[in-house]
Amino acid sequence: MDVELAKIVELQNIMWILIATGSVLFMQAGFCFLEAGSVRSKNSINVAVKNFCDFCLTSGVFWIAGFGIMYSSAGHMFNLDYFFIAITDSPKLLAFFVFQLVFCGTASTIMSGAVAERTTFSGYLIMAFFVSGVLYPIFGRWAWNGNFEGLNLGWLNQLGFVDFAGSSVVHSIGGWASLAAVMVIGPRIGRFCEASTPIQGHNIPMATVGTIILWFGWFGFNGGSSLKFDDTIPMIILNTNLAASFGAISVLLLTWYKRQKPDVPHVLNGALAGLVSITASCNAVSPQQAVLIGLSGGAIYLASTKVLEHFKIDDVVKAAPVHGVCGAWGTLCVALFGSAEVLDTGLSFTGQVGVQLLGILVCFIWAFVPTYLFLTLIQRFIPLRVKAEDEIRGLNTSEHNANTEVLDLLHAMEKQKNESNFGMSVHEEPHTEVGQIAREYNRVLAVAHSEMENTNKANAELMASFRELQRAQTQLVESEKMASLGGLVAGIAHEINTPLGVSVTATSYLERELRILESQYKAGDLTTEDVEKFLQGANEGTGIILINLTRATELIKSFKMVAVDQSSDKCREFDLREYIDEVLFSLQPKFRTNQHSIEVSCPEGIVIFSHPGALAQILTCFLMNSLHHGFEQGNIGEVHIEAKLTAGDVELVYRDNGQGIDADSLQRIFEPFYTTKRGKGGSGLGLHIVFNLVTQTLGGTITCRSERGEGAEFTIKFPVKLEEA
Repeated sequence: MDVELAKIVELQNIMWILIATGSVLFMQAGFCFLEAGSVRSKNSINVAVKNFCDFCLTSGVFWIAGFGIMYSSAGHMFNLDYFFIAITDSPKLLAFFVFQLVFCGTASTIMSGAVAERTTFSGYLIMAFFVSGVLYPIFGRWAWNGNFEGLNLGWLNQLGFVDFAGSSVVHSIGGWASLAAVMVIGPRIGRFCEASTPIQGHNIPMATVGTIILWFGWFGFNGGSSLKFDDTIPMIILNTNLAASFGAISVLLLTWYKRQKPDVPHVLNGALAGLVSITASCNAVSPQQAVLIGLSGGAIYLASTKVLEHFKIDDVVKAAPVHGVCGAWGTLCVALFGSAEVLDTGLSFTGQVGVQLLGILVCFIWAFVPTYLFLTLIQRFIPLRVKAEDEIRGLNTSEHNANTEVLDLLHAMEKQKNESNFGMSVHEEPHTEVGQIAREYNRVLAVAHSEMENTNKANAELMASFRELQRAQTQLVESEKMASLGGLVAGIAHEINTPLGVSVTATSYLERELRILESQYKAGDLTTEDVEKFLQGANEGTGIILINLTRATELIKSFKMVAVDQSSDKCREFDLREYIDEVLFSLQPKFRTNQHSIEVSCPEGIVIFSHPGALAQILTCFLMNSLHHGFEQGNIGEVHIEAKLTAGDVELVYRDNGQGIDADSLQRIFEPFYTTKRGKGGSGLGLHIVFNLVTQTLGGTITCRSERGEGAEFTIKFPVKLEEA
């Protein structure tokens, strides 16, 4: 080959490397789209900025020291010409440098999606610096040193370790570092709560576009790793495409079978799992083997995702399963499927498997352990995780003071909630989806505001009706009291009528006898015998009149005392047994017309200071209920009233043998307007009044025990001495 032809070939190779470099750099946009679409919208700006800034940081770190650490030749611990790329007269070296630079950027940005939605911006940049400045260049030195010269200068590749395009060197380094980071930082708030729904990305179409960009960029990632433009490139790109396709198909079928519906985020990651799995061996396997590697890579991705979820490790974009686990699987596939002729390591199958496993183990230890220890140490001085309130609010706002249309709408809604001002509409951003949501929200607000006004108006009317109902209830209560008092008056009037009638009859007799005596006197027929007879009759009649007038006077006094007590709210001292007898005496006319009996058991001399009127109303209500509603027609009713002192309280038990009360009604008998005799004269206020008198006026308690057909028993307890208000 002459010099001119060799120069053309070199320029052709440089051009291919630079084209591949551009496609790998375009993968940065793919990662940005994938991760931004896989997080909630309140964190999308934060993820995008991290993807942008980590590449900027990586470019500086790799230019300053990373390339020098990774590719210094074996003759020098560090080749100073590789630091800051002091050699600028070698286009081939510069092309190789920028190609390795974008590889370093890929390894670094893998972590961005894993730790998304809860990591501080400064903390993430520290992680990116550690990956690009320490992890990637050192492991790359062990596995790839000498690639530029076409030699094996790293200790791993000297043993025969092969990783053609970086399943381990790039992807597993980023994946295992991501695993360590998410374990140190911890899961997102609400990620593993049983009651909460799974956290989903806000824009799956965006994530899909990101995956397609990554797929496209991978052609340059794998194809450019040959570092020359030759006839192996088409096969490399074909194998890359087949592995991605069948990785996605594998996950599609598995999730469809398990969940009856395909899981889109998992299918996208299935394609990436196939891409990562084929990266190490894409130049050394057949298309059929690439299909098998992709299918198995998708299944391995799903299984490893389940393991992370079992241990409640929150990897947002599943970076550890896709890049860490599938990177390890892809590295092993070199030995399992790779052509020995292409690999050209001189190792047997078992020897190649052993070396690949050693490289996988070294990669895991080197990426995971230092990262875990470094982040555990660094978080003592620099916060790696945002505050809980910032995480809930979203990193767009808390980390960058960046607002979105959604955030503006949420803030407007929050302001409405805090100010309780739902008459104010929110801003409608024109020609946007959020603007449409705001427009519909304003329409809902308008309807809700109108309904609230109608509700307030209805509530005002309801309150007015309620006040009218309260007044009516008060009137009914007073009517119930007056009805009770009226019944008492009627009974007293009937009872007084008898002695007054006898007195009137005796008076009429005396008047008639006196007129007969007067006529005899005028006629001159009056005799001493007639006068004595008149005096005898007058004496007897006067006695009868006196006895009956005395009886009427006693009844009137009893009625007056009970009536005054019932109409008064004053407390006084009285003898309990004597007052019960007075009340029963005033009610005797009601029971005299039938055979019902009242038995009282109360020791003499129990003097209490309480409200006698309330006690009279209670006994009257009980007795009237027994008389009118409790005793069956034709049956002889029995009433037992027992009063005694117990621990400083008066215990009064009223018991009858009437119809009783069923269990359902027993729970409600003290409610206002509730009656078991609806339509039969019961107002439903009697026992409600009793309840209020006992609990409020007497300051006591009342209970009822009854069964249908077994009568009823009321037990009242109230203080012996009532404190006056």
